[in-house]
Amino acid sequence: MRWWGELPPGHRDHWLFLAVNAMAWLAPPDVLMREAWALAKQVGGWDQREASVRLQAIFKRARQAAQGHTISWQGQSIDPRYIFRTETILEWLDITPDEQREMRTLIGPEEKRSRHRIAERQRKQDTGQVQQDRRSYLKQAAERQAEALKRRSQGESIRQIADTLNVSVGAVQYMLKQDSGRGV
Repeated sequence: MRWWGELPPGHRDHWLFLAVNAMAWLAPPDVLMREAWALAKQVGGWDQREASVRLQAIFKRARQAAQGHTISWQGQSIDPRYIFRTETILEWLDITPDEQREMRTLIGPEEKRSRHRIAERQRKQDTGQVQQDRRSYLKQAAERQAEALKRRSQGESIRQIADTLNVSVGAVQYMLKQDSGRGV
């Protein structure tokens, strides 16, 4: 989204480390090293020696994983290759909220919540859970309150009104209380 070709100096170290680490999960160590050197030369301008020095931790962990080794972390045996949190990647690469809106999976908590709200709203519309807008709801509530007031003035009990309107006793009490501050 940002650059073509060689990465600018402030970003290449983190970008290459993350990119080669991702490759470590897909390629055997020998292929990984060859591809990492080519990528480092293409986007970082590094020669093979510099790439080997800067990325040696990834190569070492990839070899360990290929040999079936694990490491102990928080009392568990896990794969030795690095696993980065999304927040770390977003921070290292300075990925902005605007950029996250254009991305599919590398998104922070705010964008995730935003997408969840939109999806939930759409799901509710699709399943019919939301059948009316706010204006319709308020109109229906006013009509229900008017009906409750009318029935109460005709002498019906709060329980009878609640049963008739298919609402709780508390809801009827609230409707009656809202009319001109009149108590029940």
